[in-house]
Amino acid sequence: MTYDIDGTAVYCETIGEGMPLIALHGWGVDHRLMSGCLEPAFASEGARFPCRRLYPDLPGMGRSPADPRINGSDAMLDLVASFADTVAPDGPFLLAGESYGGYLARALVRRMPERVAGLLLIAPAVSARPAPGQKREDVPNHATVFEDGEFLAGMEKDARKAFGELGVRLTKDAWLRYERDVLPGIKAADRYYLGTVLGRKSALSADPDLDAPVFGKPSLFVAGRQDSRVGYRPLWALLETYPRATYAVLDGAGHNLQTERVGAFEALVADWLERVEEERTAEKRRLEGLA
Repeated sequence: MTYDIDGTAVYCETIGEGMPLIALHGWGVDHRLMSGCLEPAFASEGARFPCRRLYPDLPGMGRSPADPRINGSDAMLDLVASFADTVAPDGPFLLAGESYGGYLARALVRRMPERVAGLLLIAPAVSARPAPGQKREDVPNHATVFEDGEFLAGMEKDARKAFGELGVRLTKDAWLRYERDVLPGIKAADRYYLGTVLGRKSALSADPDLDAPVFGKPSLFVAGRQDSRVGYRPLWALLETYPRATYAVLDGAGHNLQTERVGAFEALVADWLERVEEERTAEKRRLEGLA
């Protein structure tokens, strides 16, 4: 369905019932990136915590049209906060973010820490998007650790090039997930809006990590060892702010780690949900004891 959030149309797919989980995708993709990796994790035997999964498309991406009023990350954060107030007005919610979505997610935690019951970050951007051609020293160069030569030889040239730009495991399975979850969002994105409107102020006015208060709820940070877009080292520097965080760096994984190390990713998400459920149960017992 499409929500009217302060006059901005935000398309969102919703699955399941229970505590809301808001999943924010990255820059230039759409909700399919998040639902494609999280829904199998929720379907697995280890993920039994009931959640109402909300997969919005950010403006200019997926099925949410560009809105010139959302002219930078500050405005985007305000929109995400209003979206959270709309879909989860009566209580806590879980929060997940990938890449740029992870940048926004940490800012949202800083804005409303008492509302967020758990945090999942997938290859999150620690700082704003770098300028074109700019290379950060703490981000590794692109490297392929495994490729299926026979499969790649049969691919169309342009598809193979796109797959290989960030791909670390160039296999048929990784390609099928990339083709299903990532590529449609790339094709649907409003590149003019992203580049000339939203991209002009991609950095938040307030760094979400500078002097951030401690967030003591169950968290999961997953990074790719070979991630040439955001790296894994910057995320480590944030860990002390999140004392309940599991930090996993997956070898053989890049910026699209959820398509390349599927089993490990789903197991980590299931463990995170188990810890969230334990925390919620313990909190309920504490409240009952005070009643």
